[in-house]
Amino acid sequence: MNSRTNTCYVRQGRSVFSKQLLLALMRKIRETLTLFTVLLWSSGLCAQQRGEISGTVRSSDKKPIEAATVSLLRSKDSSLVKISVSNQAGAYEFNRLRSGPYFFQWEFQQPV
Repeated sequence: MNSRTNTCYVRQGRSVFSKQLLLALMRKIRETLTLFTVLLWSSGLCAQQRGEISGTVRSSDKKPIEAATVSLLRSKDSSLVKISVSNQAGAYEFNRLRSGPYFFQWEFQQPV
């Protein structure tokens, strides 16, 4: 049976699909793969949306404090999130943070 509908027919003992059916199938596969790729890509973007906090530790006379230990704590339960040590300019930085409320503690030991 040779017709122009989107059905398969048998020719010489093997299954052969019509050209329209194959094109429709390929289009559907392409659409599905495109959708899957977009969803996978967008979920990756959501996972990468992280915050950053940076600052400088200074003494009361506005001089930078080197080697101060800066602790980032979660406001909810005071649990430790990350620790950083200030550099020569007194700068510290926390990367890849989830959004939410935090507070800091810093400690510095005066050299003897």
